[in-house]
Amino acid sequence: MIFPHKVVKFEDVLKDKERFLKLFSEGDENLRELLDYCFDNDINTRGCCKGHDYRKDSYPFIAFDIADYNSKHARNIFNNLDKQGLVFSFDIGSKLLGPTMYIKNLDKDRENFFIDIKESLDHNDLKQAKMFLRRSFELLEDTNIMDFNLEEGILSFNFIFYKNPNKVDLLLTTNIKSLQKKIRKTNAKKVSKNEDTIVFEVNDEETFLDICDYIDEEKK
Repeated sequence: MIFPHKVVKFEDVLKDKERFLKLFSEGDENLRELLDYCFDNDINTRGCCKGHDYRKDSYPFIAFDIADYNSKHARNIFNNLDKQGLVFSFDIGSKLLGPTMYIKNLDKDRENFFIDIKESLDHNDLKQAKMFLRRSFELLEDTNIMDFNLEEGILSFNFIFYKNPNKVDLLLTTNIKSLQKKIRKTNAKKVSKNEDTIVFEVNDEETFLDICDYIDEEKK
């Protein structure tokens, strides 16, 4: 968990569970119940907030460690949670945090956000994640050029290219220029460009999976 600009190790949280439950839940009983469930079931959380009315950009959220890309808790949440009004984002995280799944609630009328997540975790659903989720996790594991978001039912995959590869540890073995050329031929949109990166956004699963297949072929 992140706390005052530092990371508290999960094992340390478990050693003093009641203290950290009170601290992290911020007086929200539903958030406390979810965290209690996570701690008791060895589900490592990366951060959370109950949301604060005095800030317009403050929404309830919780983040999970997804270092195990096919982790049961990530599959259960994504397969069983009602996603209306929610924003999902997945990224490889920093070297400090590692791969992380964020879930933010934009629906002010959804009072049971944290309980809904707990129930999805407790669903005991062992079916495989959807194809795009599995392939996304594989890309996250192989490279640092991709993250994706699910916002109000609209899925977007962001391919992030660094202009100076020396600034990051590029693990992708695919030729970057050929991959960019491939993406430009799809319906991908260039959504941002600055001195360090170029970001392309893909808004449909079919195009995303086609790009994944291309990467697989290039790596053979």
